[in-house]
Amino acid sequence: MKRIVFAVGALALAGCEQTLPPTAEGLKLIAARTAKGTKNTKLETKTQPSPPLAGNTSIWDIKVYDVVDKSEGIRKEWKFFNDLPQSSTDKTATGVLMNAWLISKDRSVFLPQKPAYKQYGSFLTDWSIPQSGPYTLWVEYQPVVARDELSFQDMKDKSKALEIEHAHWDVNVGGTAKAERPLTPSAHGGAYGVYSLSSDDYSKSESMDVAINPEKALVNQKTKFATTISGATGTVADEAITALSPDGNTLLHGVSAMPQLTFAQKGIWRTWFTFSIDGKPYACPLDIQVN
Repeated sequence: MKRIVFAVGALALAGCEQTLPPTAEGLKLIAARTAKGTKNTKLETKTQPSPPLAGNTSIWDIKVYDVVDKSEGIRKEWKFFNDLPQSSTDKTATGVLMNAWLISKDRSVFLPQKPAYKQYGSFLTDWSIPQSGPYTLWVEYQPVVARDELSFQDMKDKSKALEIEHAHWDVNVGGTAKAERPLTPSAHGGAYGVYSLSSDDYSKSESMDVAINPEKALVNQKTKFATTISGATGTVADEAITALSPDGNTLLHGVSAMPQLTFAQKGIWRTWFTFSIDGKPYACPLDIQVN
């Protein structure tokens, strides 16, 4: 029954196209839920409940808008492929992809997710957040342009393809944590601890070996990683690396069993090596010194 209630709430969050000018108070709310860091689009996020509460499942609607508003501050839904509402049942929507990460400011909680595209430019996902406090929501996605929005020359000119957008929001999670479940990074060298990311099982389990080339990461140079998972029984998939800069303002993401990243800042980067075993998600946190 609980999931049915959330499903109905999710439909309400997805909403429909905005038609009325926002009030002065509405403009403040819009500004508060608009992401930082985007170039070609605007992103807003809404949660149910608002604010999200620790120890409970919260539904998140991440909505894409055109960077240019309509008149009177009305935002214009981003047109991915065809006419609105662009339902997820449309076969053209299969190419609309988004990655999202909810990371606590102290970096002890790391919750990756792949929001699902629904309609009216909205992506929906849910999180069960283990502890309250300040978080950052990070999102990356490529704002595909609808074919009928492009000229013939645009379609021939690959330079017209839009870059992947990187966005982030500051989020405060309320409530009282039922139990803190931090992902503690291992000391450099040897095997590193791996944690289950399932909401019903946050225990430490397998271990992972990580080879770094060069062994001492250098700023503005490519760093390559090779990983070996110990004790895994089942099908390993979805291997990736996510890295947060020392100042907390930059998130890097690479998808591969042997990913490579270019660190643009000196200092200690918190990295998470993620993968799944038979569909169950895991993460291995590791601090990397970049010189």
